[in-house]
Amino acid sequence: FLRDWELWGPLFICMSLAVVLSTEAADDSSLVFSVIFFVVWVGAAVITVNAQLLGGRLSFFQTLCLLGYCVFPVLLAAVECFVINHITKGGLAAVLRFVAAVIGLLWSLWASSSFMADARFPDGKRALALYPVLLFYAGLSWMVVIGFQTDAVGGGGGSDGGDGTGGA
Repeated sequence: FLRDWELWGPLFICMSLAVVLSTEAADDSSLVFSVIFFVVWVGAAVITVNAQLLGGRLSFFQTLCLLGYCVFPVLLAAVECFVINHITKGGLAAVLRFVAAVIGLLWSLWASSSFMADARFPDGKRALALYPVLLFYAGLSWMVVIGFQTDAVGGGGGSDGGDGTGGA
């Protein structure tokens, strides 16, 4: 089990994920960056508190550190989606982005569940501790999938009739 923890690596991984996802959000890039940063750190803190309340033997900052490092596969999936968006378009790109996100999700779950096994939860409580971890990484992976959607929905134009005069 990890005895020496640090938070610089998870911070770098979280910021990298936020930057990659915010590059695709032209108008709302600062909002996307803030949401990703908030979700990663608050989500990891909630998972840590949940694990401690379920009787797991782990330190708060150790768990934050390990959950933060386990975001790395999701970061790799986001980078892959970024590359996929610039190489191919259409249905194939959507399928490749989804596959990349699922692989990142499964890798993150495998990495985090292996360290959560060392936390020695009481009988019957390991699944209760791992379920929020699944939701956390599934949420991040879903943000990766929807963050790289490039297909335009609707015809644009808004309420101004499409002439730029604001409807006047």
